[in-house]
Amino acid sequence: MLSLLRNLLTALPFRLLLPNKHYDRECKEFYYLNLKSCFQAHHAIYYKLLKKYYLPSESVVAMKTRKWITLFILLLSAMLAAAQPPAPQPVTDLVIQVSDNLNDIVLNWSRPQYADSFQVYAGDSSDFQVGVMTRIGTTPDTTFIHVNGLMGAQKRFYAVVAIAGPAGMVLVPAGLYDMGATYQSWAQPIHTVNVPAFYMDRYEVTNAQYKAFCDATSRTYPDDPSSGFYTPPYFTNPVYANYPVVMVDWNDARAYAAWAGKRLPSEAEWERAAKGNTDNRQWPWGDTWVDANANILDNPADGYTYTSPVGNYPSGISPTGCFDMAGNVYEWCEDDGHASYNGAPTNGSAWIDNPRGSARVLRGGSWRLNSSGARCAYRGDMDPAGRNSSVGFRCSKSFVNQPPQVPSSPSPADSAIGQSVDVNLSWTCSDPDLDPLTYDVYFGTASTPPLVNSGQTAVTYDPGTLADITAYYWRIVAHDNHDSTSGPVWSFTTEGFAGMVLIPAGLYDMGATYQSWAQPIHTVNVPAFYMDRYEVTNAQYK
Repeated sequence: MLSLLRNLLTALPFRLLLPNKHYDRECKEFYYLNLKSCFQAHHAIYYKLLKKYYLPSESVVAMKTRKWITLFILLLSAMLAAAQPPAPQPVTDLVIQVSDNLNDIVLNWSRPQYADSFQVYAGDSSDFQVGVMTRIGTTPDTTFIHVNGLMGAQKRFYAVVAIAGPAGMVLVPAGLYDMGATYQSWAQPIHTVNVPAFYMDRYEVTNAQYKAFCDATSRTYPDDPSSGFYTPPYFTNPVYANYPVVMVDWNDARAYAAWAGKRLPSEAEWERAAKGNTDNRQWPWGDTWVDANANILDNPADGYTYTSPVGNYPSGISPTGCFDMAGNVYEWCEDDGHASYNGAPTNGSAWIDNPRGSARVLRGGSWRLNSSGARCAYRGDMDPAGRNSSVGFRCSKSFVNQPPQVPSSPSPADSAIGQSVDVNLSWTCSDPDLDPLTYDVYFGTASTPPLVNSGQTAVTYDPGTLADITAYYWRIVAHDNHDSTSGPVWSFTTEGFAGMVLIPAGLYDMGATYQSWAQPIHTVNVPAFYMDRYEVTNAQYK
């Protein structure tokens, strides 16, 4: 047993970290690009994490974290948390390429399991400190272009941080896409929809998940299909625990979603999650049907006559990271059924009639339909009270923006004295939703400083050469795509005479209780004065 444990620990190529008091799990991996080599070689440069304690000199900068968790604890956690999805794994296969124009840097990596989005950092140092490595973007994709990344530096360091959203869900970014298709009259006209960011279940809801809901709420279990399906029982048989739940009507699906703190997706959200927004592809993987990518009717390559376990076809995953968006089971949406898109909303919301219509939308095709019915834009509908062995669902969740955190950790520290006239300002700030941030800098000698720079992405600011013996005030306002957060007004005073610091005027309590000579404690109002920074040295006295 000890030998097996030792082998398992040795085989694990990564470590995990808990970076902050909220116990959010991030995985940080550093990659180092020698730009001079790029200009000489003009080809892709591959960097991968090396195992254990070997740290190469120039090719790779090893993983650096604020807190390591031993691999032993990681292994035990995996054993004890069988019912929990694993945390995002480190990005260990980052590929750094120089673009054809020799100005941009193209980053590519694979998606660790359960990683929903990625923060990309770049800097001129391997030290992962805010202000040294700057976040240059957030993306749900596994590729990123650092525009003009080769300009202005001889060396460039990169870090990719994998972030997980709500358990079992993927974050679908906000954006425009073309909804609809020409291959079905119900899917016309093609129209542009602007969908806000939202979360989507990675998998269809399973028998096990729906059973937990029924057990917790005393809801009646779904019936087993009467014929043309697996030998009963399907819903309660542990063999089918990870198969999609079927024989649930629209109200059942809605009730489960509410219990889980989610909702049914709008039809616009469902299609956005199925095909992405870069092209109007027919199936989640592209425009060419691949038998092995989905469970549909009369398809021996899928390996199943009826439903299949969720997530069984990784090659059929959608651009946003959702499985089984083609085939397996039809999925309920929130929308009422309509025979075309004439009059449909363009903001991503569900299309709901008043009063509500007689049918609800179904999406994704099923094991009972052929490949045509499994196309991303193909639409169906059914009576909301209907139940069928080919109909299940998945859930979505609204993305609620959280504003940036309050800018903090100013440098110089607040109320610092004796600062250099060539001081640079820096601060820290982050966004709970991983939105990219920009900053407005207010700086001057007035206690309400004026705006001196806006829209910058760096967390540093150079105010230039300052005046001697002067008090300066500054504050930072952070902006994400939706909100703004202002920091407090900070101050510092520049140094005056060589080797001296200016002590501002003010009241303070002089004295102490720990010596009789220092009593009584009394308030003194001291005018401003200069004080030697250091004691007089032998050399000075000589």
